Amino acid sequence: MAIRTALWWALAVLALPASAHEIPPFSESEIKAILAHGPWPVPLRADPGNRVSGQRDAIELGERLFFDRRVSGGGKFSCGTCHIPERNWTDNRTRGAEIAEVERNTPTLMNVRLGRIFGWDGGTDALWKQSIRPILDARELGSSARHVAELMRNDAQLSCRYRKAFGAEPSKTYDQAVLADVGRALAAFQETFETPATPFDHFRDKLARGRTRMRRGSACASSSARAAAASATAGRTSPTASCATTASPRSRLPGARIPAGTATSRCRPCATCS
Repeated sequence: MAIRTALWWALAVLALPASAHEIPPFSESEIKAILAHGPWPVPLRADPGNRVSGQRDAIELGERLFFDRRVSGGGKFSCGTCHIPERNWTDNRTRGAEIAEVERNTPTLMNVRLGRIFGWDGGTDALWKQSIRPILDARELGSSARHVAELMRNDAQLSCRYRKAFGAEPSKTYDQAVLADVGRALAAFQETFETPATPFDHFRDKLARGRTRMRRGSACASSSARAAAASATAGRTSPTASCATTASPRSRLPGARIPAGTATSRCRPCATCS
């Protein structure tokens, strides 16, 4: 019975007209709408409000600080406690919790460099400023400007990396200035988090190169493209559920791509600083 059923389906497929296997070409308006949804990833651009944005030394310092529990007042938590790389830089909890539970969930940091307003309350318009807020919040890291500044001054590795990133030693008297620079380094690190390209993005790039007639294997991306063209909505459009890919956290250093969480600054001492 199973063999007869399989044979029936095979004959049914062969009986389909040739046109049923073809993907109709896109119109000029459809192509224009599809190309508007890219390219992805967006080219890296330095944040003009952060003087160390995009600089390798600052990114590596920021990565080290992001996972360093000593930044917190009690030495028990870090930014990475809630923003977990393997969970797309969030924690999958209904509400974030470190020292105490807060009112909202932990937002993902994926593609955070593309934001304009940061924090669930829209409390700041700069990523480096937002990076300081959880450090000082009594429910999150429960730290202070003095605590963070003393850590930067007294730890040989951190002090050396600070000097490499900012061109001077941490100020011995101005705690707020050191804390602001810590926020800038953390922001430089977070700017490297991005979702990988989806099948739709690959299809869009091929379309941009003039390949308007795709193989049948691209039908899934093609259907997503047609959906995007039909809606022509502003901003970034996700592919259909059948095409969706799980975004794996990535860090992109200038000139290189590395998986977030691999052995970089937080796992080895700086050769220059040793």
